[in-house]
Amino acid sequence: MLTRAPFVHVDDVASAHIHLFEHPNAIGRYICSKTEVPIEELYKLLSTKYPEYEIPNIE
Repeated sequence: MLTRAPFVHVDDVASAHIHLFEHPNAIGRYICSKTEVPIEELYKLLSTKYPEYEIPNIE
């Protein structure tokens, strides 16, 4: 089973907040995430890039 995690760049979140503050008629929730990454893939990426840290395996 692949568990997926949504990701978004912090600049995009900031832009979304500004946009929504400037439009008072905007109500409800807004999704900023564009990309979903399988947790297993994220684990491989982080443990390869940062071997000095003990990143727990999902298993």
